[in-house]
Amino acid sequence: MQRAGTLEAPAAPEHSPRQKKKPTPPRCPKPEGLLRWEAEQREKRKAEQAAANDNDAAADDETVDSDVRISLMLADRMAGTFLYEHGGKGWRVYLDGRWEACATGEETEIAKVIGPAILKEALGSTASDPDAAGRMIRLAKRAMSAAGVSAALQLARSDRRLAARPADFDQDPDLLNVANGVIHLPSGELRAHSPDMRMVRQSPVEYKPDAQAPQWLRFLDEISCHDADWIDYLRRALAYTLSGRVNEEMLFFMLGRGANGKSVLVNVLRAVLGPFVGSVPTSFLATSKNDDKEGASPVKASLQGLRMALANEVEAGSKLSAQTVKEVTSTEAIAARHLYKELFNFTPTHKLWVRGNHKPIITDNDEGIWRRIALIPFERNFSPDEQDKRLEERLLSEREGILAWLVAGYAEYQRHGLRPARRVAAASAAYRVESDLIGQWLDEEALIDPSMTCAKDEAYASYIEWCGRQGVGAMSKTSLTRALDERGISASKTTSAPRIPIYKGFCITSQHRPF
Repeated sequence: MQRAGTLEAPAAPEHSPRQKKKPTPPRCPKPEGLLRWEAEQREKRKAEQAAANDNDAAADDETVDSDVRISLMLADRMAGTFLYEHGGKGWRVYLDGRWEACATGEETEIAKVIGPAILKEALGSTASDPDAAGRMIRLAKRAMSAAGVSAALQLARSDRRLAARPADFDQDPDLLNVANGVIHLPSGELRAHSPDMRMVRQSPVEYKPDAQAPQWLRFLDEISCHDADWIDYLRRALAYTLSGRVNEEMLFFMLGRGANGKSVLVNVLRAVLGPFVGSVPTSFLATSKNDDKEGASPVKASLQGLRMALANEVEAGSKLSAQTVKEVTSTEAIAARHLYKELFNFTPTHKLWVRGNHKPIITDNDEGIWRRIALIPFERNFSPDEQDKRLEERLLSEREGILAWLVAGYAEYQRHGLRPARRVAAASAAYRVESDLIGQWLDEEALIDPSMTCAKDEAYASYIEWCGRQGVGAMSKTSLTRALDERGISASKTTSAPRIPIYKGFCITSQHRPF
C-alpha cells in the first residue's frame, strides 16, 4: 500500500543470468582519403622526432667539440705557469722561483678568463662574418659556464705541456733552490730561477757568497768546547746534507744532555733551509713487534724530497730498529704509501739527523748498522747565567752568512769527504762497544774456546741473570742463538743420548763442564 504524498521507486528490472549483450554495429570503413592523411601525419611525426634527435646529437657533438677547443685555449694560456701533478698535489702554479701547489683555486681563476676573451674576439668579427661570430659566441657562453670551466680544466690535465709526475720535481741532487736563485753546490755558482728546473722546495734565504756570520762562528766554538776538528766535521756533514745525494748512508746522532746548543743549532738550520727540513717521530725508528710492512707508511712517504729529516728527543731505553735505519739511510729506492693511497717508490734525498739526551739501544752488532752511525757529542753545558734567551734571534740575523758558510763547506766535503772528527770517531766506537750486550756478557761470564761446549739452557740462564743485574732487557733464546751464530758460536746437540742442545765455542766460566 502506498502512502499518500510519496512515490514508490520502480522495481529493478529482472534480468536473466544469461542475458546477451547487444551486438556492436559494424563500423563504416574510413574513406581512402582519410586513411592517407593519417598515414602522412604519422610519417611527419616520425620525421620531426628524428630531426629532434639529430639536433640533440649535433648539440652534444658541438658541446664536446667546444670543451676540447676551450681546453686547448686554456692549455695555451697555462703553459709555463701551471702544471698538473698526476699522483701528487694536483695543480701547481709557478711563483717566485718554485712550483707551488694551488691552494686557493688559481687554476680556476685563469680558466674563467677564457670565455670573456673568446666573446671579445667574437664581437669584433660580427660584421665581417656573422656565422663565425655566432659560433664563437656559443663557444664563449660554454666557456663562461661552470660546467664549461670544469670540463676544460679536466681535459687540460693531460696536455703534454701541463702534465707532470711527482718524480719530475726537484730532480737534480746538486741544486739547492734559494730565494734569489738556484745554487749549484759543486761549483757554488748561483743560477737564475727557471720554471724548467721544476723546483718545488725553496729556502727562504738569499745566497750571498760574501756574507759573514761572526756570531754563528762564536756559537759553534762555544758548543764544540773550542774544538776546530769537531766544527770542521759538523760543517762537512751539514754541507753534505744540503745536497740531494745519499751516498754516505749515514745517521747523524747529536747526543748531549740539556742546555748544550743542540736545539738552537737545529732551529737555526730549520729557518735557513725552510721546507728542505722535515720531522719524523722517533717512534718511527724504534723497534716494534707490530710493524705492518704492507700497510700505510705516511712517515716514510713524507721523506720524499727532503734534504734533512730530523728525529727529536730519543727516550731513555728505546731500541733502534736496525732494519728501519738501514732502509731510510740507503741509496736504494724507498717504497711508501700515504693513507688511502697507492704504494709508490721514490729515490731518497734526505739525510737522517737524530738528537737526544740518551743513546738508543742497538742490539745488532753487524757492520751494516754500525758503519752508518755517527755519534756527535755535545759536551758543553751552559749554566743558567750563561744562557742567552735571544741567542737564536741574534743568529738568525746572520742567516745569509750561515747559508754562505754551509755552501762553502760543500767544497770542503768534496775535497775531504766526511772524515769523522776524532771525538766523533771515539764516541761512535764507544757507543758500539757499550751497545754490544752479548759481547759484554761473554766477556764477564764466559770463556771463549773452540774446544768448549755449553748447554743451551745453562747459557741462557746465565744470560738472563746477567741482564737482570745490568738492568737491561734480554732477548729470546732464539735471538740469542742467532746473535751467537754471527760471532762464530754455533748451535748443535750432543751425540749421545739424551741429545742435549748445546753451543760450540764457549762455556760459562762457573761451569767448565764439557758435553
